[in-house]
Amino acid sequence: MVMGSVAFIEERQKFNMGLGIPAGSLSVLAAAVSIHTSRGWGVTSGTGAGAAVALIWVASGCLLITLIIQCCRTILDPPGFDHGDGPEEDSKPSSRDLVVIACVQIALAAATLLSAVVCARIDYSA
Repeated sequence: MVMGSVAFIEERQKFNMGLGIPAGSLSVLAAAVSIHTSRGWGVTSGTGAGAAVALIWVASGCLLITLIIQCCRTILDPPGFDHGDGPEEDSKPSSRDLVVIACVQIALAAATLLSAVVCARIDYSA
Protein backbone atom coordinates (compact mmCIF):
# COMPACT_ATOMS: atom_id res chain seq x y z
CA MET A 1 0.00 0.00 0.00
CA VAL A 2 2.85 2.35 0.81
CA MET A 3 4.59 1.84 -2.53
CA GLY A 4 1.26 2.26 -4.31
CA SER A 5 0.83 5.58 -2.55
CA VAL A 6 4.36 6.63 -3.51
CA ALA A 7 3.69 5.66 -7.14
CA PHE A 8 0.38 7.52 -7.13
CA ILE A 9 2.11 10.68 -5.90
CA GLU A 10 5.08 10.26 -8.25
CA GLU A 11 2.84 9.74 -11.28
CA ARG A 12 1.03 12.98 -10.47
CA GLN A 13 -2.25 11.37 -9.38
CA LYS A 14 -2.51 8.88 -12.24
CA PHE A 15 -3.78 5.52 -11.09
CA ASN A 16 -1.38 3.32 -13.09
CA MET A 17 1.00 1.92 -10.51
CA GLY A 18 -1.29 3.30 -7.83
CA LEU A 19 -3.06 -0.07 -8.09
CA GLY A 20 -0.77 -1.05 -5.24
CA ILE A 21 -3.15 0.74 -2.87
CA PRO A 22 -6.25 -1.43 -3.47
CA ALA A 23 -4.13 -4.53 -4.11
CA GLY A 24 -2.36 -4.09 -0.78
CA SER A 25 -5.63 -3.35 1.01
CA LEU A 26 -7.29 -6.50 -0.30
CA SER A 27 -4.21 -8.56 0.53
CA VAL A 28 -4.25 -7.34 4.13
CA LEU A 29 -7.99 -8.01 4.36
CA ALA A 30 -7.61 -11.49 2.86
CA ALA A 31 -4.76 -12.35 5.23
CA ALA A 32 -6.75 -11.10 8.22
CA VAL A 33 -9.83 -13.13 7.29
CA SER A 34 -7.65 -16.13 6.52
CA ILE A 35 -5.95 -15.96 9.91
CA HIS A 36 -9.27 -15.42 11.67
CA THR A 37 -10.88 -18.46 10.09
CA SER A 38 -7.86 -20.76 10.24
CA ARG A 39 -7.87 -23.79 12.49
CA GLY A 40 -5.24 -22.44 14.84
CA TRP A 41 -7.45 -19.69 16.27
CA GLY A 42 -10.31 -21.85 17.48
CA VAL A 43 -12.86 -20.29 15.13
CA THR A 44 -15.01 -22.70 13.23
CA SER A 45 -14.84 -22.02 9.55
CA GLY A 46 -17.86 -22.98 7.57
CA THR A 47 -18.39 -23.09 3.87
CA GLY A 48 -19.37 -19.43 3.79
CA ALA A 49 -16.18 -18.34 5.52
CA GLY A 50 -14.07 -20.48 3.19
CA ALA A 51 -15.82 -19.04 0.15
CA ALA A 52 -15.36 -15.50 1.45
CA VAL A 53 -11.64 -16.07 2.01
CA ALA A 54 -11.24 -17.59 -1.44
CA LEU A 55 -13.13 -14.71 -3.08
CA ILE A 56 -11.02 -12.07 -1.34
CA TRP A 57 -7.77 -13.89 -2.21
CA VAL A 58 -8.84 -14.19 -5.86
CA ALA A 59 -9.68 -10.49 -6.03
CA SER A 60 -6.37 -9.64 -4.38
CA GLY A 61 -4.48 -11.92 -6.76
CA CYS A 62 -6.15 -10.35 -9.80
CA LEU A 63 -5.21 -6.86 -8.63
CA LEU A 64 -1.64 -7.95 -7.91
CA ILE A 65 -1.27 -9.51 -11.37
CA THR A 66 -2.72 -6.36 -12.93
CA LEU A 67 -0.23 -4.31 -10.91
CA ILE A 68 2.67 -6.46 -12.14
CA ILE A 69 1.52 -6.01 -15.74
CA GLN A 70 1.19 -2.26 -15.31
CA CYS A 71 4.65 -2.05 -13.72
CA CYS A 72 6.14 -4.06 -16.59
CA ARG A 73 4.53 -1.63 -19.04
CA THR A 74 6.10 1.25 -17.13
CA ILE A 75 9.53 -0.41 -17.23
CA LEU A 76 9.30 -1.19 -20.96
CA ASP A 77 7.96 2.22 -21.93
CA PRO A 78 8.77 4.74 -19.19
CA PRO A 79 7.26 8.16 -19.59
CA GLY A 80 10.03 10.49 -20.68
CA PHE A 81 10.57 14.10 -21.42
CA ASP A 82 10.15 15.77 -24.79
CA HIS A 83 13.20 17.90 -23.99
CA GLY A 84 11.22 20.85 -25.22
CA ASP A 85 11.26 24.23 -23.66
CA GLY A 86 8.29 24.83 -21.47
CA PRO A 87 7.04 24.88 -17.92
CA GLU A 88 5.30 21.50 -18.21
CA GLU A 89 8.64 19.65 -17.94
CA ASP A 90 8.71 20.29 -14.21
CA SER A 91 5.31 18.69 -13.78
CA LYS A 92 6.28 15.41 -15.47
CA PRO A 93 7.57 12.56 -13.29
CA SER A 94 11.14 11.31 -13.61
CA SER A 95 11.23 8.13 -15.70
CA ARG A 96 14.14 6.75 -13.64
CA ASP A 97 12.15 7.10 -10.42
CA LEU A 98 9.11 5.43 -11.97
CA VAL A 99 11.21 2.49 -13.18
CA VAL A 100 12.68 2.02 -9.69
CA ILE A 101 9.22 2.19 -8.11
CA ALA A 102 7.91 -0.29 -10.69
CA CYS A 103 10.72 -2.75 -9.90
CA VAL A 104 10.06 -2.51 -6.17
CA GLN A 105 6.33 -2.99 -6.70
CA ILE A 106 6.93 -6.06 -8.87
CA ALA A 107 9.08 -7.61 -6.14
CA LEU A 108 6.51 -6.83 -3.44
CA ALA A 109 3.59 -8.08 -5.55
CA ALA A 110 5.41 -11.33 -6.34
CA ALA A 111 6.18 -11.86 -2.65
CA THR A 112 2.53 -11.17 -1.78
CA LEU A 113 1.33 -13.63 -4.42
CA LEU A 114 3.69 -16.27 -3.03
CA SER A 115 2.40 -15.67 0.49
CA ALA A 116 -1.19 -15.91 -0.81
CA VAL A 117 -0.42 -19.33 -2.26
CA VAL A 118 1.07 -20.43 1.06
CA CYS A 119 -1.98 -19.12 2.95
CA ALA A 120 -4.34 -20.87 0.55
CA ARG A 121 -2.41 -24.11 1.00
CA ILE A 122 -2.72 -23.79 4.77
CA ASP A 123 -6.41 -22.83 4.63
CA TYR A 124 -7.47 -25.61 2.29
CA SER A 125 -5.19 -28.45 3.33
CA ALA A 126 -6.89 -31.51 4.65
